[in-house]
Formats: sequence, C-alpha cells, structure tokens
Amino acid sequence: MIALGVLGLAGMPQQALASTQVVSADRINCASDIAPDAPVRRRIQPAVREAIARGEDEVILICPGTYFGPVTINDEDAHIDFIGVGDKSDIIVRARSGSGGPIFRVLRAEHIGFFNLTVDGMSRLVPADGLGGVVTGIFFRRTEEATMDGIMVQNIDSRDGNAQGICIHMQGGNGVDQEFEIKDNILSNCTRVGILADGEGVEADVRRNIIVGPLGPHTFAPNGIQVSRGAVAEIYENIIDAVESLTPTIGAGSGVLAFCAEDAHIEDNIITGTDLGVSVADSEEITVLSNDLLGNSFSVLLQTVGFFFGNPNCPGGSHPPADNRIAFNNLLESINVGIDVNTLDMSVGVPEDNEAEGNVMEGQGFFGILVRQGVNNSFDDNMIFDDSSPDIVDQTTGNGTSGTANFYDDNVCTGTSIPEGLCDPIFPLTRLATGGAVDSKSLVAVSPY
Repeated sequence: MIALGVLGLAGMPQQALASTQVVSADRINCASDIAPDAPVRRRIQPAVREAIARGEDEVILICPGTYFGPVTINDEDAHIDFIGVGDKSDIIVRARSGSGGPIFRVLRAEHIGFFNLTVDGMSRLVPADGLGGVVTGIFFRRTEEATMDGIMVQNIDSRDGNAQGICIHMQGGNGVDQEFEIKDNILSNCTRVGILADGEGVEADVRRNIIVGPLGPHTFAPNGIQVSRGAVAEIYENIIDAVESLTPTIGAGSGVLAFCAEDAHIEDNIITGTDLGVSVADSEEITVLSNDLLGNSFSVLLQTVGFFFGNPNCPGGSHPPADNRIAFNNLLESINVGIDVNTLDMSVGVPEDNEAEGNVMEGQGFFGILVRQGVNNSFDDNMIFDDSSPDIVDQTTGNGTSGTANFYDDNVCTGTSIPEGLCDPIFPLTRLATGGAVDSKSLVAVSPY
C-alpha cells in the first residue's frame, strides 16, 4: 500500500502496488523505496498503453520533470491513477507546440485519478478551429468515475489570448453516468471556464478548490465553475477570484454559473472580484446558501437567457429560472446590485417562484435587490444596509406586495424601497433616488459556454 505520508503528497490515495509503473524523464526511479521493481518509462502515453494491455487497476507514478501531451485514455475498462512524486510544481505535463489540447484526453474509462501534478498549457495552445476556438487542459467523456485531488491546471490559453480555454471539462449527454470528485486543486488563467460540468449524466462534487480568473486580455467572458445542460453538482468551500470580462454588458463572467441545470447546491464558497458572483440562469431547484460574495459587480443574478445567444441546447427546452433558493448569503460591497432578477428573452418567460431569504447586503453601489422582470418570487427576512440608492427596487406590476408581481415580507433596510412597503426602514430616511436612476443601470448577461 502507498501510505499517505510516504511520498509527502497531500491527497495521495492508498493504492495497492500490484500493478505500478514509473514515468521519469531521466529514467531514474524516484519511487524506488516503494516500487523498486516497477518498470520505468520516459513518457506517459506508453505507460497508459501498457496499463490498458495489463487490464488491471494501475498506478502510474510520475517523477519530477516536464512531459508532453496529449495523453489519451480510450478503453472502457481503464482504471488508472496518475500520481506525482515530489513537489507538484516540478511535475509538469504540457502540450506540444502547436497543439490545442486536451493535454489529458479521457474518452472512455472506468476510473481515472490525477494527484499531485501540474497540467500547464503555457499560454501557447493553438485552437484547432482557429481564432476564438477552444483549447483544453483535461477533458472527460464516458468516464464512469474520476478524481482530481491536489493538482494544478493553469495557462490554458493561446499566446494572443484569443482562445477559449477550459481547464477541466466533463462532457455528458452520451448515455453514461459519470461521477467526478474535484477537490483541493488550484486552477488559474483558464480563459473561458475553470471547471465545466456540462450535460446529462454528469455528477460532480467540487470543493475546496482555488480558482483565479484569466490574466488578460479578457477576450471572453470567463466562468470559474459552470454546471449546465442537465449536469448535477455539489459546489462547496471553493475560493474564486477575478473572473471578469472586458464588456460585461454583452457577456459577463460568473464565479459560479448554473445554466439549464437542476438540483445543484452552491454553499460556503468565497467569491471576490467577479462580474457576477453566483448566476442562476434557466435553472430549477438550485440552492445558493451561506456564501460570502465580496466586491463583485453583481453578487447574485437570477436571469432568463432563453435564445438570447442562439439555441442553448438545454435538455427539455429552455425555461425561466424557477424554484431556486438564495438564502443566508453575505453580499458585500457589490459595485452595482446585490440580487438582480431579470429576463433577456421574454418569449421564454420571466423568473418565477424563486425565494431569497435571510441574505445580508451591505455597501452595494446601487441597490440591494433589483427586480426588473419576475413573478411570484418571494423576498423574506433580508437585511440591506448603507446602500447609495433605494435598497429594494421592483419594476413589475401585479397582485403582489405594494402592487408588484412579487412578495416581500420582513425585510429590513436603512433606506427606502420603490415602490414603498417592500422593506421596513430601521433608520430615519436620508435619501431617496428616483426611478430614472433605476432605468440607467445597465443590464448584464451571463455567458454560458
């Protein structure tokens, strides 16, 4: 057995060494103390071919050095763990010059694990489909089970910054149930998406990762974590920073984006300096709970996207966000709005039957809550402090509170609301903005991949 402390690797799995290989750029067995008889190879792909030929559960230990992809796994019975030996920053798997990746390409497998290594695009990837095309770090499809623990994925980009870089892409919709565990990793400079769980059959547990947005020139609207098109995800305790686009009004980056998703749970994350902290678009039964969102342009966005960007390829068709819960989050110092509810495609419908409860908003640049379009949404027990404009603005009309189409109960504010009666002021009123100021606030759009 490989004990957790033997190689000094955080997250090292305990695996039997009955079938083990060592990959070493200089052919020196860096794991001779625990696998003295393991064959040593200079490249990763031959080790993969040998592992598949053996047909056993395989451990491939990778020594410090630089190795080149693409590394491809395409066998439904493949069961391989790739484990770096030493400092992960010294164990680099990168793309060859002129390649667009993926650096690791998993097309079919029973189980794949990545531990304690670095996947680096070096910002030199070349998209196969030309300017604005996609480049990828690690790609999965038809993979029954995969784990990524304690790895770094970085610089998934082209030299000129005009590639859509996806660090980790889990593709569903292929009839295979796929389970992924992605924890304690560091992702940086992923120009389009850091972690992408996309398609039916994908179930991802994403927790304790650090994701830092692209360096620039911000050609595309990036998303830190995206769960979409029927995928399911548990997203816990991640730290996400600086996910920004150049022009948010035509496509904004999200720290976490749920798009055409159902039953995702987004909890205890820290998201700072993004265009949109958490975005819930065309999704149902998403829970956004106890997150700390600081210094984002908009903290939470509930939005109907519909066909605004063309066919969204949503399973079962496009629909407005409904039955989602935004609760007990700290929404602090948003440059614009704390919670923004709106629609880009009225033909699909408006956000409805969503709940925002117990959120604390402080220091928003414009409004705590802004509802541009929506019906039967409830806003209860929210607290809004020290905003420079009305604390709550609802532009709808209907049979709800104060003649709006939505319902407000026991919200506390330090200012006022438009219309009146949506919150209870706790300090004397010192300011009152006009409806004109509301109309001037630009509408931004999420940007799903």
